[in-house]
Amino acid sequence: MGEPALCDRIVASSGWQVSKQLGRGQYGTAYLVCWNEEKCGEERKGQHPNGDQAVAKVVGLEYLPEKEHNLAFQEVELMRALRHPHIVALRDHFLTEASLELIIVMEYCNSGDLRGEVKRRTQAADLIPEPQIMTWFVQMTLALNYMHQRHILHRDLKSSNVFLTTSPRGDGEFDVRIGDFGISRVLEGTIDVAATVVGTPYYMSPEVCKAEPYGYKSDIWALGCVLYEMCMLKHAFEGQSLLGLVYKIVSETYEPIPPQYSADLRTLIDDILEKSSSKRPSGLELISRAYVKRFDVLGQAEKDAKELRHVKGIEPLDSKPEPVSTPPRAQVPTHSPGPKVEKVVEATPQPAEDPPVRREWRAPPFVSKPAPQHSLPEHELCARVLLSRVRRGLQARRQNWLQVFVSYAWLQKRSLFTFFLKIFF
Repeated sequence: MGEPALCDRIVASSGWQVSKQLGRGQYGTAYLVCWNEEKCGEERKGQHPNGDQAVAKVVGLEYLPEKEHNLAFQEVELMRALRHPHIVALRDHFLTEASLELIIVMEYCNSGDLRGEVKRRTQAADLIPEPQIMTWFVQMTLALNYMHQRHILHRDLKSSNVFLTTSPRGDGEFDVRIGDFGISRVLEGTIDVAATVVGTPYYMSPEVCKAEPYGYKSDIWALGCVLYEMCMLKHAFEGQSLLGLVYKIVSETYEPIPPQYSADLRTLIDDILEKSSSKRPSGLELISRAYVKRFDVLGQAEKDAKELRHVKGIEPLDSKPEPVSTPPRAQVPTHSPGPKVEKVVEATPQPAEDPPVRREWRAPPFVSKPAPQHSLPEHELCARVLLSRVRRGLQARRQNWLQVFVSYAWLQKRSLFTFFLKIFF
């Protein structure tokens, strides 16, 4: 249900009443909420149908570092700019009393997430049929392509961020929607790249694992990992440790998918999970393939392309293709009272458009600077050395801090051990 004080602040600030907690993540807690017309303010009445359900992501701001604070508000701005049938829609957002929390109210997907569907089918030993896999893949590709065309990099695409909801077509099927834009990033241009290592380890691309700059093709790699997961009901790359997982992603191959799936699907996975990002297809190239096009039954790719042309001012949103007309010809009259000449109207040639100019990215010149020299007091230097040894011990032995300190005490390190305890205790 959530904390009573938090629930009261939410309903008092908006009219959304908390029903239950759905989950907790690194950047916030998700609650199922419903609209209460009686408890909302007069200025908010009629904004939503009474009893309407949604998901409220609660981000505590009181003790949030500045970087995460900015990311929370960036998520709101990104969701406001994204309007696509396969992206979770923003319903509302507001701050609670005294700005203690940011509440992001999103569309409620009533059938869970794709990760839950994979787990359910794993327990039942029931593989997902290829038409269903490809329908969901096309919907995810369309959503990613929509974001990339607007210079938005998701950076955390995974099966638990792909949500299932009942299809509005009324055929009893499910559609997918991509959500959770907490660590997404806006790239200023088509050749810009990001360099921060973020995301879930199972879905990290080789360029991210190698700490290289990455771009939209990193999202495509994650999409390929989700596609493989739907086919095999397990991750494409798994390891006992993070280092082992990174090695497999960078250097090793994955297990082939079951033979019941078509050769076209196997080829699609091989192309997407290409180690080299330059050889990996883009979202636009994927959706242009004949095999993939077969599963875009509603023609959403053409709708997205038309909307993009409208956004760029190339054509109106409701425009229809005009018939091609030939230049009018001169008409010769059969009888004429006098000399009369009719002019031939020629079509005015259209000037050729200038080809788009591609900006070349060049690395800034490297300037070597001497490392700054800092002088530390002896007691602070000793404390830092001890902390470094403790950290290494924790990583190597997988022990808690108390076991590490005891081991150092038995190793006749009593002087530093006692000094550290005097400082902190």
